[in-house]
Formats: sequence, C-alpha cells, structure tokens
Amino acid sequence: MARVIVTLLALTLAAAVTQGALHRRYADNPAFPGMCADIETGVFPEGSIWHLKGCLRAECSREGDRMLITYASCSPVGVPANCKLVSDESLVYPGCCPEPKCF
Repeated sequence: MARVIVTLLALTLAAAVTQGALHRRYADNPAFPGMCADIETGVFPEGSIWHLKGCLRAECSREGDRMLITYASCSPVGVPANCKLVSDESLVYPGCCPEPKCF
C-alpha cells in the first residue's frame, strides 16, 4: 500500500511541474509603437497570444512604457523509474507538454 501511495505522489508531482517555465524579454521597436516586435515571428499588438514550435506560448504585454513578450514553456522534471514522459506535438501549449506515462 505504501508503494502505491509513493507512486501516486510521484506521478502527481511530476505532472504538476511539466508546465510553467517563463522567460520574458523586452520587444520594443520604434517603428511599431505599442506593439511587440519579434524578429523571428513578427509584430503583435498588446494582448496578443501566439504559439511557437517547441511547445511554447508567447504573450505581448506592456510593462510601464516598454513592450514585453512573455514565453511560457514546459519544464519537465524527473519521473518514477517505470514511467516515461510522452507528449503530443500536434497540440499547442500547454496540451503539448510532456506527461508521465507509467508501465
């Protein structure tokens, strides 16, 4: 019984930490005031949310007088020995984040 409880706890913790890594960067461009300019993906108005390859979500916001892009990604940690992380890359964040699958 204790082994089952430990396994369930490990699965819960592993699943809980597979989403949520954040990275922020300023995205000002004088040619596009009030918009986020991303060299790789384009120019986006404040409040826009878009998805990128690699299971990333980006969001354009304002911080004071600066424009900011916040990127959210998966952040998997370890899983129990009889489990592995599986993901569906056809989905967008957070649905594409790896989840533990145990055998």
